Amino acid sequence: MKVALASLLFAAFAAQAQQRAQLTGVIRDSSGLGVPDTDVVMLNLETGIRRSTRTGEHGSYAVSSLAPGEYKITVRKSGFRTIARTGIRLGATERARLDFLLEIGGMHEVVTVEGSASPVDTNDATSLVILRRDDIDGLPLNSRGVLGVLDFVPGLLFTPASRGEAGQFTANGQRPNTNYFTVDGVSANNSMSGSGLPGDFSGGALPGMTAIGSLHNLVSSLALEEVRVQTSTFAPEFGRLPGAQIAVITHSGSNHFHGEFFGALRRGRLNASDWFTNRAGRDWREADADSAGGVFSGPVRRNSTFFAAAFERLHLNQSAAWRLAVPSIEDRLYAPVARRPVLNAFPLPPSPLEAEHTAQTRWPGDVLTNNIRLDHAFSSNGLAFL
Repeated sequence: MKVALASLLFAAFAAQAQQRAQLTGVIRDSSGLGVPDTDVVMLNLETGIRRSTRTGEHGSYAVSSLAPGEYKITVRKSGFRTIARTGIRLGATERARLDFLLEIGGMHEVVTVEGSASPVDTNDATSLVILRRDDIDGLPLNSRGVLGVLDFVPGLLFTPASRGEAGQFTANGQRPNTNYFTVDGVSANNSMSGSGLPGDFSGGALPGMTAIGSLHNLVSSLALEEVRVQTSTFAPEFGRLPGAQIAVITHSGSNHFHGEFFGALRRGRLNASDWFTNRAGRDWREADADSAGGVFSGPVRRNSTFFAAAFERLHLNQSAAWRLAVPSIEDRLYAPVARRPVLNAFPLPPSPLEAEHTAQTRWPGDVLTNNIRLDHAFSSNGLAFL
């Protein structure tokens, strides 16, 4: 009972915190005046969910918490022709504006217009980059995860992990531990400190990373619907940390069943060895990386309840080499007899004049990511997901 109650509370909190699309606008008549009490109906053509509202005193309307997808917007007012506008595609976190001009006539006269909403939000000066599913599929990504997508964002510089540095990436000179991640509006930063030095103020926390340092724990690649990255002049609601604000939106189901699977194979032996490897006489090769995954989504109940399930497995086998101090051949020859077994346990140096050995090993790692999402529409004004 406690587990069920906790899950229900988490679903309610996530539904309230989720970042969704917003659509605003003004409805005017031929004289340029706003038309109050006008019915505005938004129909999601992929899920069949309807959202409705009425214009205010000055003819303005606003609808928030819209799911991403293609919409048909219908405007009705007694004494004016009905306007139906199709082809309105909204992203998961998009804030669009769409104005209407009503013409005098009967409500049964329908004027159909095809076109998208204005992609420029003149009320927002945020420096941001939005990458949607279609963009991600068309980009030459080195990896299918979130980090591979962030590599295309201007102002981000990837940094390796070192002593006192947590790694990840920096945004406009900020520390890597000042970046803030959200998944469907819920914070993905954990309590892991971003500083490796004692007494050094961490300044923030890192997102939930895997043991190999990737962000596959946030979302599998095929469940990724949209990534929104804000690097400067963002709104106060994103002011918890001063670094980049990364909003990850997951894929939700629709009225149509959809399945997709992928597999990728990369072998280090297919690449040529470099000059340093050949000089050392080592069989060193680049990392082997194998990945496979899939997503399946569809309706549980048409026009109201939908599901989406995704999985991904990543197998990484990295090569590592380093210089190791070992006893020289001369030390082994002139050492006391009792100590020779210990010295001979170390690898031999490459020549009698050296006391170093190049050690080599492999570091395997496996990451398995699963995502399950359930969306439900309670009414024309109520949505929730789990």
